[in-house]
Amino acid sequence: WILGITAARLSGPYLAGTTLVIALAIPSLANRYESVLGGDVGLSVDFGNPPQWLIDAMGEIGFEQWQLFATLPFASVALYIALNLVKSRTGRSWRAVRDHEIAASLTGINVQRMKIFTFVVASGFAGLAGAMYGLRGIVGPSVYPISLSLSLLTGAVLGGLRSIGGAFIGSVFVVFLPDLIEWFTGKWEVAPQIGNFLPAMVASVLLILTVVINPAGVAGALHHRKARH
Repeated sequence: WILGITAARLSGPYLAGTTLVIALAIPSLANRYESVLGGDVGLSVDFGNPPQWLIDAMGEIGFEQWQLFATLPFASVALYIALNLVKSRTGRSWRAVRDHEIAASLTGINVQRMKIFTFVVASGFAGLAGAMYGLRGIVGPSVYPISLSLSLLTGAVLGGLRSIGGAFIGSVFVVFLPDLIEWFTGKWEVAPQIGNFLPAMVASVLLILTVVINPAGVAGALHHRKARH
């Protein structure tokens, strides 16, 4: 909320730069309070073993499967809240502020308050996602590098920034694009010196093409095509 008050006065690249600086400051805090936060090594997370009833129902469950079952309820609740927020009066106010702040203000919307609330809600979802990501076994600066933030941002742009469906499409890019490129490089026997940089290169090209040709992303293009027909 405190950061949201500051963020409400910023926009565009200034807001992005501020949030990036905050992300860069977290590892320094972890190193400063190493006895509490674990420093560069981080903190280990043990969320236990699958319950017996789940093993009886599903059979032998691997670590990644248990991660899925442990995080799925939280992700489902977060999705339900997000969908209802978007369809609510608050969601309509968000869209009005996004499209034209002055016009939204003239209709009686408190633009500053909406920006603060948006920042708080987005931070809550991001915090929940970070907590679930920590169930991989460790929480520390090495688990949440800046490259991860850039990958998520790239996925959001490719999928579509203006819809929840775009987040799902973007996650497909983030998760499966590196694996797909690795499969192709292995099949074509591409040299490691080139193959190691191909995922970032392909993602960069797709990002540039999306921004130039289709800023709305895949979800926006699908919505536009559906509206035409």
